[in-house]
Amino acid sequence: MDANGGVNVMYFEGANSHNSGGFDNEILEFNNGVTRNSRTFPTERERRVHFNDCFLGLKNLIPNPTKNDRVSIVQDGIVYINELRKLVSELKSLVEKKRCGGRHKNIDGRNTIYVTSEIEHPFSKMRLNHDEENMEKKPKSDVIDQCSWLERKSKVIQVYVRVLDDEVTIKVVQKKKINCLFFVSKVLDQFHLDIHHVAGGHFGEHYSFLLKTKMHEGEGSTINASAIANRVIEVVDN
Repeated sequence: MDANGGVNVMYFEGANSHNSGGFDNEILEFNNGVTRNSRTFPTERERRVHFNDCFLGLKNLIPNPTKNDRVSIVQDGIVYINELRKLVSELKSLVEKKRCGGRHKNIDGRNTIYVTSEIEHPFSKMRLNHDEENMEKKPKSDVIDQCSWLERKSKVIQVYVRVLDDEVTIKVVQKKKINCLFFVSKVLDQFHLDIHHVAGGHFGEHYSFLLKTKMHEGEGSTINASAIANRVIEVVDN
């Protein structure tokens, strides 16, 4: 059946040529009415084209791919996915902090605590600007209370950023470039960071700089490691 594409074949051999009923050595075919299409498999060239399209799509998703070879694309993709996971974790922490901050507690003379019953959904209105109306200014220890670390790469520079409470450590590794620290210092000014320690060195053709900074006193805005790294890469590359 299967070997003949859905057709059942039966071989019939009559007892004699006279009373066989006209079916002497006949082959009786029984078709079940199902027409089977031959399965087509992709050629090697089609598989390669599909494979290359997958790598091209992955490369387009990566903001700053280091190289164009497949190994580098996969490696950059893994690093980028890990960074996205860290960013999602930080955003969840900010949303949870915002949700908890919406509960205003009032204490009267009888030490009775009243909690407002109207609490906005955390995703309904995220207001991260500390200058917005009716936003209480939080101390910096309440704004940044988690440690975040990430690494970003471009074709000419590598940036490592670690945020721990009010301390921000930035490490820049790149080939020799004029006024590199000057451009990085501009980024620090944009994020209101005070430089407390700077160290540098070189190995081979690469130069490494380590900057330890702190937030300005009384600064209430949040500091995101991803935003700092992206800004440093953008300024230095341009």
